[in-house]
Amino acid sequence: MRHLQRTHRVQVGWIHEQYKSGQFVFAHESGERMPPDIFTKMFSDSNKWKAARQLINVVLPSEFRKLMDDNKAIYAEIQERPALVASAAAPDGGDLSPKLATGGVEAS
Repeated sequence: MRHLQRTHRVQVGWIHEQYKSGQFVFAHESGERMPPDIFTKMFSDSNKWKAARQLINVVLPSEFRKLMDDNKAIYAEIQERPALVASAAAPDGGDLSPKLATGGVEAS
């Protein structure tokens, strides 16, 4: 954490303030869906290896159609329930909810 300011140009104090403000909702992502795992772990299970390959878009031609269908389903779920969203009140007093829930398009 002490290197965040130097390496990422982000201050830990600012991150803490943002967390305490209640402006964001944080969600946990399981380790099985993290692309860097393919470069840091060994895989003995072929199904886990296949899933890891697909996370970095290395697929066989026979897997492509299923991958596209799965990605559509994941994208639809993200649109319904984003993992990291701003709260309903914007810092300037505006309302962010309709824009986030509809991908930037006002709901009618």
